[in-house]
Amino acid sequence: HSDYQGGWVELGFAMNAAGDKAGALAAIERALALDPHHLYTRQAQCEVLVSLQRWTDTLAAVEAARAACGSSFDPWKLMASETAATVATLGAGAAMEVLSKALAATEKPDTSSVVESAEGILSTELQLRGPAATARALGELRATLARHGQEAVLADVFTGFVSKALGQSDAGSAQWAEALPMFGSAVEGSADCRLPLEMLSVGTRYRREGDETILLTLPLEQRELLREWLGPDKAS
Repeated sequence: HSDYQGGWVELGFAMNAAGDKAGALAAIERALALDPHHLYTRQAQCEVLVSLQRWTDTLAAVEAARAACGSSFDPWKLMASETAATVATLGAGAAMEVLSKALAATEKPDTSSVVESAEGILSTELQLRGPAATARALGELRATLARHGQEAVLADVFTGFVSKALGQSDAGSAQWAEALPMFGSAVEGSADCRLPLEMLSVGTRYRREGDETILLTLPLEQRELLREWLGPDKAS
């Protein structure tokens, strides 16, 4: 039924997953026309805009959601989209400020929302500015989380980031080799970050050299996990 708002949203997600991003956005906008106050629909719109890398439009959509939803607006529902778009338009430092403000205003933030938003900051920074800039952002992110008593999520954030970064074919580039010590410095002293750091080191070296014996430096369980992260196209 054309007036079924939820159906348009689900159609939008399905079209986005199938690669028809323009069609996905059109479907979600149909849903918004039916109910402009629905936060889930606003969240879907922002996520599709991020996938299209329409950063300025994403920030405008977040503000529109804030105005339309009023007291029902939950900033954490759109936080991952807002922080990613802020990284792209204003830089990682500005995105940290957005995250910090939300953490300060929330007594017990949902851990998964914090992790998703923080990981998105790193992934967007990597996509736009490369490994060295991302390592610097990781250090700043760690300090931001620590200020709000959230440093315990750092390992989950870093692990999620590493798993996605190693899946990219350019993970064996010279830029990654040069940035590795910076990543080590950013997570220095964090026992829980040792494993993802080791996986990053071994994975980027394997991407660069393509030598299977490199993977044998890891225990079997970690080696199998790393192969999953590297994906079918393991060596660049």
